[in-house]
Amino acid sequence: MKKRIGLPPAIADLYDSPTFRLMRNLENSPALTAVRELQKSGVLDDLTRAAQSQRALVDSLNSPSWVRMQSEMSDLARAISLSPSLTGAVAVNTDLARCITKITVPALPEISYITEMTRALSESLQPFQSDVLGWSKKLQEQIGLLREPWALSGIESVSVAGFARISTLSNYAHLQGPFGPEAAAYYRDQLFTPDDELAGEPTEKDDAAVEAGLNPELIAFYPSEYSHVLTAAGFSVSFSRVRVPVSEGRENRGEAYNPAHDALLKQVEILLRQLIEQSLRSLSGDAWIKQRVPGQMKKKWSETQRHEHENTGNGYDLIQYADFMDLADLICQTNNWNEAFSHLFVSREDFRVSMARLHPIRKSLAHARPLARSEVLLLVSEASRILTVLRSVFP
Repeated sequence: MKKRIGLPPAIADLYDSPTFRLMRNLENSPALTAVRELQKSGVLDDLTRAAQSQRALVDSLNSPSWVRMQSEMSDLARAISLSPSLTGAVAVNTDLARCITKITVPALPEISYITEMTRALSESLQPFQSDVLGWSKKLQEQIGLLREPWALSGIESVSVAGFARISTLSNYAHLQGPFGPEAAAYYRDQLFTPDDELAGEPTEKDDAAVEAGLNPELIAFYPSEYSHVLTAAGFSVSFSRVRVPVSEGRENRGEAYNPAHDALLKQVEILLRQLIEQSLRSLSGDAWIKQRVPGQMKKKWSETQRHEHENTGNGYDLIQYADFMDLADLICQTNNWNEAFSHLFVSREDFRVSMARLHPIRKSLAHARPLARSEVLLLVSEASRILTVLRSVFP
């Protein structure tokens, strides 16, 4: 064997040993060359991160908090299925409401299950009891419009119950007298009134909505299908969606800006302006602003009108410069309410609450922010019943 010149004998013997020859052959092998190329490309790093993420997911699914949440969801589903009335079943444990915003797995309930649940709901909940077979059939037909997985896995019964409640909201919103005592009581019981624009990510907004009094059943749906759930339940709004940016460090989970939401609210606002001007002008003629608009409000409108004229050369009637809640204040002003609007909206308190629910959503839409399920629900519910009144005046 040829000895390596310049190397100590022991090292030279080791270098020429079978083990080292095998290592040298491997060094130049195609397989090892391929591995080096993978290392350079960064693919191995990506695979390593994916494996770590998978391990983290498995650890998360085996964690005590996840096991506890699964147990809570099971308790919630069992409580609802065993409740004789289903009414207020979520109140068995208010902490369970938060489970709804943590479930990210969709489900498509079987037809037989939907049939069983809708019949049970129709027998247990108002106003379904007045026509059990009719309501049960209607709910089955509406749910049948949903082709993609729309319910939340593990608590499908909550999703079906929530669908029934949304269908009821829609029914009240589109019937004559959407602000009547029965409709108003149901809206008060099911929805919530935000103090201001909800802050945070969509799931955080939904959690805050539940904290503020929203029935969590009403948002127990897979987020990306919620628009279709509302449409199937009777709220006829077109839902073409535009993906929106999300905050740093978070993935988009289907949230979208829907131009139809903005158009819906603008329709409410425009028609309310027309209603106010038409109704108050019929009472006070051309002096309606002087006689029926508070001085400070009129002053604010005039200043905004003047600024726009100075900056653009354009100017519109003063009513066009009213803020959204100015419209509510004018309609609810005692003399205006008694003489012009009480026969339309019936309950001054409920109309003001309806406008207060829409106001924070208007702010979000103005900045093209994605709406949470709870906000979309408030928008279509309240806008629909206000529009039912407005369309009786402006067919």
